[in-house]
Amino acid sequence: TGEGFTYNFGISGEGNINSINPPKTKQIHLLNTYDPNVRQQINRGNGRVTGIKEFNYYMTINEPGQVKLADYFDWIYFNPVTAKYDTLRPTAIVNVSGESKVN
Repeated sequence: TGEGFTYNFGISGEGNINSINPPKTKQIHLLNTYDPNVRQQINRGNGRVTGIKEFNYYMTINEPGQVKLADYFDWIYFNPVTAKYDTLRPTAIVNVSGESKVN
């Protein structure tokens, strides 16, 4: 508890990488997070634009227990293959041990 860690979320593909927004975040009382550092790499060639955009979050958790990152992060996108919106969620679960830092 009280120690920091980073969570990295990256999106790669073809298209306007610059327009990708950070994942949606939900406030939960167990998790303290800060605005992400954003890094992107764009490649142009042969009439195509490809690249990757990465979001690096720094977090701390002040209560012991399990924290499912899927309860905090999700990224909604349009899937052109299925012609529907879809949602990506992390599968990681953070196991936190130690004393409560809240009170």
